[in-house]
Amino acid sequence: MRDRVQQLFRGEVSILQTDIFITTSVGEHRHWSFFSASAPGTLLDGRRFIVGMALDISERRRSEEALLENSGRVAADLKATTRLVEVGNFCLRLGNEVGECLKEILDAAITLTLADRGNIQILDEETGALKIAV
Repeated sequence: MRDRVQQLFRGEVSILQTDIFITTSVGEHRHWSFFSASAPGTLLDGRRFIVGMALDISERRRSEEALLENSGRVAADLKATTRLVEVGNFCLRLGNEVGECLKEILDAAITLTLADRGNIQILDEETGALKIAV
């Protein structure tokens, strides 16, 4: 940052605009936006100065990151809902072919939950035991 400010003083750049990530002395992570668009000035005693602004944009950055994360979740939810509609339509077309429908439901469930594998169990009403159907 110091080098960039020196470029302003030397007249090598007329605008300094940058965002930086810093860690405070207590270990807190912050994002700051720095901006200066003025040429160096001179005080009456000869010292040079620039006018600039520094703004803590940490909260805005966190909000932007949360928004991006939520957008990803919404997209995943939409994909999952679309998949469930497809499975439902598939099962309707199959009619009484329950086994194929269960396989599609299981495949959709594995995909949606990011599981490695799974199964569907059906209650045998005569024995009261669960039996793996797929």
